[in-house]
Amino acid sequence: MKNQTVPPKRIVSYLAALLCLYCVSSTSWAIEQDILGVPEAITQDIRQRNPLISSAFYDWQALQHRVAPARSLDDPQLSFALSNYPVDSLRGNESAMTGNEIRLFQPIPYPGKRDQRGNVAQENANSAEARYLDQRARSVAQGRKAYYALWYIERSRQRIKDELVELDYLMTLAESRYRSGLESQAGVVDAQLIVSQLREQLIQLEQQQREHLALLNQLRSRPPEYGVSVPETLPLTPLEDNSDWWQHIGQQARSSSPRARQYQAQIRRAEHLKTLADLDRYPDFTVGFSYRQRQATAMDDGTDFVGAELRFNLPVFQDKQREQIAAAQSQQRGAADRWQEYQQRVDQKIFALRTRLHSTQQREALYRSGILAQAQLHYRSRLSAYENDLESFTNVLKSLESWRQRLQDYDAVRRDHQVALATLVELAGDDMVSSLPLTEKEM
Repeated sequence: MKNQTVPPKRIVSYLAALLCLYCVSSTSWAIEQDILGVPEAITQDIRQRNPLISSAFYDWQALQHRVAPARSLDDPQLSFALSNYPVDSLRGNESAMTGNEIRLFQPIPYPGKRDQRGNVAQENANSAEARYLDQRARSVAQGRKAYYALWYIERSRQRIKDELVELDYLMTLAESRYRSGLESQAGVVDAQLIVSQLREQLIQLEQQQREHLALLNQLRSRPPEYGVSVPETLPLTPLEDNSDWWQHIGQQARSSSPRARQYQAQIRRAEHLKTLADLDRYPDFTVGFSYRQRQATAMDDGTDFVGAELRFNLPVFQDKQREQIAAAQSQQRGAADRWQEYQQRVDQKIFALRTRLHSTQQREALYRSGILAQAQLHYRSRLSAYENDLESFTNVLKSLESWRQRLQDYDAVRRDHQVALATLVELAGDDMVSSLPLTEKEM
């Protein structure tokens, strides 16, 4: 084949097309990420496809459909009776007692019971709705944390690969110096051992990557090895330390988050059950109407009859009612205590998350502004000194390992910051995302 030269104009066109493609892909990536740095496709998959969320949604819908029946009257009862027909003839015109009767009965509970039963059913539905929203928030938070873990694992693998490249150069240099008698065999063996250990870490990281990928895809209801792309740098969401905002978020988590609404619904349900137990001390009623159709006989012209009936139960066994009231009171106290414990637990978690976010943000800035550059400079200076016979090979290896460890620590801080923020959103609800006090500085 003959060598063909590509015209300069065509090369320029290729470069321009690649540049446009890069710009478009970068823009689409930015658009697809939410404010916590996770692709929208992942969070949308979790919200729409996760079976636990779907199951919680249908549980809520099922309980919501029970509210109207709980408030309704019981079905009326209709009966038909053929009364007092002579056994020997079964004729309706021989006895004045013979007749055909239609009866209609309507049970009517004591006033207020239907409303309280409906209120109990409604609070059951409200609690189920809150469980659905809480399940959705927890599943999305789990997905975000799994995504952050995948990013960190991928960055750790890349850090190790970069160190292996650097180690290749160091081993070549050390072997050359060993052949010249300037380096001991122990130094070369140490480098080889470090390479083997790093390759083992790569195998372990690959296994962890598969496990976290399978977990993320399970939350998305996708196949275990469904591909997920992670960026080179995880976006970090920087927050201002705004005391008023933190107080607002604490109040939101305690009062209006999905989990708080569950506790509140349980308290209201217990209150309605207590009221219903009090009302059960009073009788329920049954109203009945009847129509009796008769035939004419020798003794009677067969006039039809109508009738009305009122029945009610007698709640004379008060021990049962007292036990029901006592049970409802215990439910009230238990729900109130759980609510109080939840608020205290949320306050502690919010405080811990505020402290953690403040710490990770400070550490991230410290790594970025000094530690990483210092660790790199330390290694380069040790390497330069070794090349000039002023430093030992062991110290160079330690300096390289320290540099790589500082890089991984920096990645871990960014991951931990986003994990803490995802936990905060899980506690307070997705509504708080729009109110995040973001700093103007990109990190």
